[in-house]
Amino acid sequence: MVLADIIAHEILSNQYFLKLLKICTEQSAFYTLEIDHQTSYSDKEFKDLLRFADLLSVSSIPEARNHAYKIITYLNPHFQQNPYYCTVSKAVYYNLGNFPAVAYLERENNNQSELPFDRSVELEAKKIIQEVPESEGIYFTDIQYKLYTELSTAREFSFSGPTSMGKSFIIKAFIRKVMQNRPPENLVVLVPTRALINQFALELKKDMGTLLEQYKYKIATNSNISEFSIEEIINYILVLTPERLISYISQEQNPPIGFLFVDEAHKIAQNEDTRSITTYTSIEKTLKKHPNIKLYFSSPNVSNPEVFLKIFRNSQGKNYFKTDETPVAQNLYFTDIVNGEFSYFSKNEFVKIKSPLSKNAKTINEVLSHLGKRSNLVYCNTRAKTIEYAKSLADTINLDSENKVLNKASRIIREYIHPDYYLAEIIKKGIAYHFGNMPQLIRNLVEDLYQKGEIRFVFCTSTLLEGVNMPTQNLFILNNKKSTKTLKPIDFWNLAGRAGRLSKELQGNVFCVKHPDCSWDDTSFFEKKEIELVPSIFSRINHNLRKIETLIKGGEVKSGSEEEKNILKYIANIICIDTLEPKTGYHSPIINELIRKNKNRIIESAKSKASKLETPYSILNSNESIGLDFQDAAYRRLKYLHAQRASITLPKQVI
Repeated sequence: MVLADIIAHEILSNQYFLKLLKICTEQSAFYTLEIDHQTSYSDKEFKDLLRFADLLSVSSIPEARNHAYKIITYLNPHFQQNPYYCTVSKAVYYNLGNFPAVAYLERENNNQSELPFDRSVELEAKKIIQEVPESEGIYFTDIQYKLYTELSTAREFSFSGPTSMGKSFIIKAFIRKVMQNRPPENLVVLVPTRALINQFALELKKDMGTLLEQYKYKIATNSNISEFSIEEIINYILVLTPERLISYISQEQNPPIGFLFVDEAHKIAQNEDTRSITTYTSIEKTLKKHPNIKLYFSSPNVSNPEVFLKIFRNSQGKNYFKTDETPVAQNLYFTDIVNGEFSYFSKNEFVKIKSPLSKNAKTINEVLSHLGKRSNLVYCNTRAKTIEYAKSLADTINLDSENKVLNKASRIIREYIHPDYYLAEIIKKGIAYHFGNMPQLIRNLVEDLYQKGEIRFVFCTSTLLEGVNMPTQNLFILNNKKSTKTLKPIDFWNLAGRAGRLSKELQGNVFCVKHPDCSWDDTSFFEKKEIELVPSIFSRINHNLRKIETLIKGGEVKSGSEEEKNILKYIANIICIDTLEPKTGYHSPIINELIRKNKNRIIESAKSKASKLETPYSILNSNESIGLDFQDAAYRRLKYLHAQRASITLPKQVI
């Protein structure tokens, strides 16, 4: 252990340091919430905090580095003009490699202090090393650079970090590097939703700029790339959903893939619907077709990112990375407007403080109006609540002046959707809502206006959990559920990670609001940040072997919801089709798992069923979500009609 880490461990257990850290945290909460408080720092406490921060910032321990960042950030409102603070604050942020935070000090505080000569030399060396490739004046933070370096030297890699870490930024930097490889290779970025296809593709086009033309790359978002010209040699960066990747792989004429990036990889472990199974299938089919592909997984707040490599590559290596270090401070508050109580979260518990709200603040609107500074995302668990709360807040705001930009947005919405669409009216007041099945044009409009600061409040559903890039200063969580189910720890911390915009502010705030419509009975996710994933296809198999065997044998499963039954049918289909695998020696991860559990009986039952199917393997393998018996009946019928030379008429409308 290096000396800096030994010192950091001693500081982290030092009672005097912990006392100062508590004071610092409380003072920050009072300032953020505009609570009058007489307590102030003594000169000794102030200087000792800065010395602690300086020592912690050179450690490699994430907890120590996070505390160093928070101390400097929490002291900033009170001491930003203090000469000693100005020098130490820059030194600490530079030690952390947090160049955006230094830029904030210079821009917002006019901090022009200079580092001592020896530290200036170290800083210039760090800038040279950590400059983002093919960029000018943009630098990785220390933790970003460590991840980027490990990623760049691995053929397979899985990493996890907080939402605010900038994982997409690192992926795009790596893609920029890969584009320069010779010979060039095609890349796929796998995203969970169509909305993310559009967002990621637009960001890539903006960030890559002329590099696309220089290295002869095109960005494609469709599985059919025959629309592109083949007169010249073109390479592709494909941004696809799992369904589109399966379609791409099934088309033999499509060019090979050299790299596969799985963004939001934790979706493979979701149990709510069949999409996690489809995600698994798309990756498995890609690896089967291109066994030498370079494979990468990115996920938030996961304690075991290596699990994906174990499943898809049977890898026991060390090509994974995880960190808790964040480039912005995120403060978690709990406001109970029912009982008039207010708390902040520290050391895995809530500490009650004087409420910043007046005794009359008994509504959500009053909480939002009082605490909602600058940019505010408001999470609601249903689309109906999103619209209801947005309209309710808008009703409390009077328009004192016209905003030309928002008036233009209102006209676009009226023309594109309907003259009486609610959003067209409330957007003029700087309020909007955002959810999954809104027209993409309108979603893009809301996101763009929010990022530019024209819209102050955006009420949204779990689209935020799908990776939609909408960082914010403040996040209000009005419900602890996603639809009707309690948020899982990974979903809660993924939401909370949206608070705090790197380069725009030093810290962000998360306000969990208890109100008459949401009692927050279950708050267990507050304490569980170490989240271990089990991919849903394997958890389903492990807990439902008898049901799956029943389905393979043609029986019916009577217990469970319809969605649950559909998921198990999907898995049963996959097992049957996997047993039809041509004799190449390839075993899918599912077959390997069944062999490992000594479940050969299920494999033999699947083989028996599959052997009776007439439908070609290539068709079954491209349509695993459709019942095998339905596919076979359709194939036999078409085959019969063809033999009879009868005309085959497809239905004009699919019901």
